[in-house]
Amino acid sequence: MSTSRSFFRRRTHPTLLDPSLQFCEGLTEREVQRATQLFSFVDVGSGRSLGRRGEVGREFTVILAGRVAVSVEAEAVAVLEAGHHFGAIPLLRPLEIMRRPASFDTLTPTSLAVANRAEFNTLLREIPSLRERIVPLAAMRQDYFAGLRPADAVPARAEASTFPVDLPAEPIADAQRLGEPAVGSVTRGFGATP
Repeated sequence: MSTSRSFFRRRTHPTLLDPSLQFCEGLTEREVQRATQLFSFVDVGSGRSLGRRGEVGREFTVILAGRVAVSVEAEAVAVLEAGHHFGAIPLLRPLEIMRRPASFDTLTPTSLAVANRAEFNTLLREIPSLRERIVPLAAMRQDYFAGLRPADAVPARAEASTFPVDLPAEPIADAQRLGEPAVGSVTRGFGATP
């Protein structure tokens, strides 16, 4: 996190990430164990900044409990909750352009799992099913921030925002229906997926 570490209370390693979290959906027990090993776990109070737009992004974050507001130019675009993640966009870019496209602030006391760039890259390399979800969603979010509406993303709040918080239930079928590449091949500046 880019703010002072004094805002955070580090926790000991949990036994495992909660397999019922949306982030862990479809992972094997062994993959959940490996992902758990790659994260640090922190508790953050309400109203704390987790990163500002334009700052260098150094962490990938999964929300374990609580709520985090996503904002651009002081305008809230989404609220992320347990199981959602953020921070992939800067980590998927070359080092010289690792800037955050949005600001992230806690709305409630929040528990987080945080991975640095090396841990994040290991996560993507060792757990391909996570890579297949994280990279395309990061591309959709990048399109959102670039002013393009990702038609096949699940919005944060359908009535209020089009910010993509997750991939659709049937991303490959939806992409093929739309005449676009399948989700696993969405790259938009993030490099080819394996």
